[in-house]
Amino acid sequence: MAGPVRRSEQSGPGRNGPENTTLGTTGPGHTGPTEHEHAYPGTSAAAAPGHGGKARLSIWFFVGTLCLMYGLVLIPVGIYEFSHPSETALRLPLLLKLHATFWWGILLTIFGGFYAIRFRPGTV
Repeated sequence: MAGPVRRSEQSGPGRNGPENTTLGTTGPGHTGPTEHEHAYPGTSAAAAPGHGGKARLSIWFFVGTLCLMYGLVLIPVGIYEFSHPSETALRLPLLLKLHATFWWGILLTIFGGFYAIRFRPGTV
């Protein structure tokens, strides 16, 4: 009984000639894609290239927009908690002094604003 056939020992159309279009084979006369070639290399977009000329939206634009929205919600909640501390903060006095909700709101607003502006559609 013969052992497994190696790729280099295989013969037939599409294996070792200019008509080669199988995945994962390279060598002289290779014209097909390899395992490391992708249809859309290096793209992180909502729409694939070549779909009606529409602008591509970067995933980082959505991340920035989401963080910006969360930050803009947390800032007023944090300001409200200055005068009306939450029940959890009353149980842990250290949290009362830190005002974590307010500072996370500021941080997310800055981070989200930067990413939403930097990766807005039409600038990437």
